[in-house]
Amino acid sequence: MPPRKPPAARKTPRPPLYTRMTAAARAVARHTIRTHIRECLQRGPHAVLELRRGIAQPMLGAFHVMLEEMVRAGEIASIGHGVYVQVPWMPQTVPVEASPLADLVLATLADTTRPGHTVAQLAQALALTHAQVQAALASLETMGLIEPGRGAGQYRPASPRMAAHIRRGARERVFADVAGHDTPVLDGEVGDE
Repeated sequence: MPPRKPPAARKTPRPPLYTRMTAAARAVARHTIRTHIRECLQRGPHAVLELRRGIAQPMLGAFHVMLEEMVRAGEIASIGHGVYVQVPWMPQTVPVEASPLADLVLATLADTTRPGHTVAQLAQALALTHAQVQAALASLETMGLIEPGRGAGQYRPASPRMAAHIRRGARERVFADVAGHDTPVLDGEVGDE
């Protein structure tokens, strides 16, 4: 009996880059993605990959563009670790700084059990250019969130615990109710008497 041939590697179709989409495809993708993000964030905080999962493959190239536009417009904000929320319509007391591209790259690195990803693998998975991925990786490495992987040119999250939190997403998170806690009174402290 002849030896079995290994099954051919299954290629996942790559979403088109935003710059290569037609004007009509961009308009449809922008409208669909904006509506999807708004609906998701009305239900509560969502991690960046949770927001991305509900979008059709041919539109994924426009996802990071719309996320960045919505952040710049002040409509949504990153609250850290790739989690986004809808911004209440009132004056902001603290400027919100976010990097949707870095959030996407970090979430993708954390979302898999592989020991590391290369720039080319991340660019293909996220429908980004190599330059965009390299800039996001440099930013994440400077912040200490990622480190070089075992293979040449690979990156991985610096903390397995942080990666587990990112994989879990925004659902089932517990946010402390600071106002509900009793504040201890220190000796000699003047309180409301």
